[in-house]
Amino acid sequence: MEQETESVKILPRIKVNYSHELYANDQAKSFIGNPMPEGVKLTYDQQPITKNLWEDVVLCFAVDKGDRYELLQNDVLEKNPNLNIDLLHQISVNALVEEIGANIQLHGDPNHLLMVTAGGNFEAAIILIENFWEQIYEMIGGNAVIAIPARDLLFICKEGNQEAMAKMKEMTQGYFDNPETQGLLSKALYLKQSGSTGLTYLESAF
Repeated sequence: MEQETESVKILPRIKVNYSHELYANDQAKSFIGNPMPEGVKLTYDQQPITKNLWEDVVLCFAVDKGDRYELLQNDVLEKNPNLNIDLLHQISVNALVEEIGANIQLHGDPNHLLMVTAGGNFEAAIILIENFWEQIYEMIGGNAVIAIPARDLLFICKEGNQEAMAKMKEMTQGYFDNPETQGLLSKALYLKQSGSTGLTYLESAF
């Protein structure tokens, strides 16, 4: 790790903890599945570094290898005593802004429903960019309700817009019901409030 410090790019990866009570009735569903072969167990050092954010949302850290992304494992923290999760959080968000900041685009109607695009890999991680949200609050005229059903999906509407929230729930369930959806994340709707760096759970889409 010490030898790669100058060239390594660490980016935030949003994940979801499917053992959260929000998914208690979904344990038999395919999106809950364990990607590890049965019987294979990772040691603590081999497990990804994780930071619990809000409810089911978890932050991991990915290293850009050019043709793929690899999650940082806990042994990185043990080998680099000056590094910690909060510092990784800051470093990764700064790298995210540099990586996709110029590509962030909004589609849709600010008075109804907005969809955010940024190239197809890190849309969900945009929830971590605080400067982005200040622009959103101004655009929609209030706090935001968001959904991140997959890593490349971020939907936004104004708090209190029940019609848009119902549409967000419908779309979220649609993505979860579609076996071809890649990178599924959360089935929750969250409130993003001005002045707060966190998310507040509102309701489940299904």
